[in-house]
Amino acid sequence: MKTEFEQIRQQIHEIRNFLGPLDIKLENLDHQISKSRLTFETKAAELESRIAINSSEIALHSEQIRQILTFLKLPVAALSAQSASNVENRGAAPFHEDKQNHGEIPPQTPATT
Repeated sequence: MKTEFEQIRQQIHEIRNFLGPLDIKLENLDHQISKSRLTFETKAAELESRIAINSSEIALHSEQIRQILTFLKLPVAALSAQSASNVENRGAAPFHEDKQNHGEIPPQTPATT
């Protein structure tokens, strides 16, 4: 009976010796996974922070645009249509309607000495 227990103890010892290097590799892998997880969580938190900042800036700019449009009393569709028509009419130079003849020089009074 004692020899059977001794044999079992010897087999357990052999199994531990066989699994020892595997145990060390698994421990190192666990450390690498923990390290990678912390790095991932840090980078994800930075990204979430940047997204939150950009979202609030976009919301602020959107509100400012809405206030400007309200101030100008222009709907968004009219603003884009007006921009398109300004681009089309940009080539024509304005003239003054109050002038009848653009090429004529107005009469001048003679100077008296």
